[in-house]
Amino acid sequence: MPVPTRSRSPIVVPVPAVPRKHYEPATRHPTMYDNDGDIVFIARAANGSRQLLKVSRKSFKNWDVLRDVGKRVDVFWRMESGDDSLCVEVEDPAEDVAAFLRAHMADAMSVQAVWGLNKRDPKVPIKLGSILRVSHKYHLRDDLNTHLREFFSSAWPQSLRDWDESEQTFRLLAAAIVDKSSLRLFAEDEFPEAASAIRLAQQVDLTEIFPAAFYHLSRIPVSHDWDKKRQPASPRSSRHFAPSSRSAMWYLLSTPDLLRLLQGREKIQEFMVDNWASSVFVACRSGCCKQPLECAKHYHALTSLHSMLSEDDESYHDPLSFLQRRFSQPIAVIQERFSICEACAESAWRISMAKRAELWDLLPEFFGVSG
Repeated sequence: MPVPTRSRSPIVVPVPAVPRKHYEPATRHPTMYDNDGDIVFIARAANGSRQLLKVSRKSFKNWDVLRDVGKRVDVFWRMESGDDSLCVEVEDPAEDVAAFLRAHMADAMSVQAVWGLNKRDPKVPIKLGSILRVSHKYHLRDDLNTHLREFFSSAWPQSLRDWDESEQTFRLLAAAIVDKSSLRLFAEDEFPEAASAIRLAQQVDLTEIFPAAFYHLSRIPVSHDWDKKRQPASPRSSRHFAPSSRSAMWYLLSTPDLLRLLQGREKIQEFMVDNWASSVFVACRSGCCKQPLECAKHYHALTSLHSMLSEDDESYHDPLSFLQRRFSQPIAVIQERFSICEACAESAWRISMAKRAELWDLLPEFFGVSG
């Protein structure tokens, strides 16, 4: 394909939405303009000016994709500049259209390989956002769009088992930073960032990521800002810079999403107090094998959410982690740690694991999202 060149002077093209006698200048896109192309997209640059993006049908794996875009906007029309190219004007940002066209000039696997995509890369919403937004707007269901949608969603666990595996990977990455076997500063640099993912998912209707993404955000202190964390000059606590610390791009969330997050966090805490803790207390009390209920004096330590603060202050809003760390152990360990009988330890373990699974299933309801 010929090397794109810059226009020496603006090209005048007609504006279909207004009388034909009206003309508005348009310049060639700096990188997406093939002199030998036969299809022209007109889109707005960031500064509001019109840009021409010209491509050749021969460069596309699937010409139907471009034809479908034209059908959704308007019929293609012929330019009046003499080159007889098919032309269509879209309302999408020029850079979004350029990324969309560039991706469709390759196949799905080439896009993933050449662009260096890794599903845990926190910049995936930025790298894929343009393609997914344009494809979604024009209701495209081609192989590339389907593959990239699945690729984006796959970074977010859809089951509790997947969640646990993801968390274990995160811990291993953090440990590698601590023992200097990794050059990264933070484990989250190799994990998806939730706020940007939620924003893109809302734009392209990928709601399956919402339960895991909103829960992930709910356990992060609001003071832990992604960008500020990467500015060492700003005063932050030492734990804010720990390899396992987490942060978020809070500015990307809308006000309704912030309210959704806070409400979900409250419902999770209510579940832990009113459901999990009370269930453990009732089961232990009814099945205790010590007399006269000697274990009762240890129930508070067993079920207190505040006691976890002494273990890991970031787990206060992360009951999935808290329950697993405290109770996914041999019964004898639980029994010795909390000075309770075997029956009470078994009840605490059984109920905690069941309630942990129940909490995961309730996340869509707690955050008011579909999963």
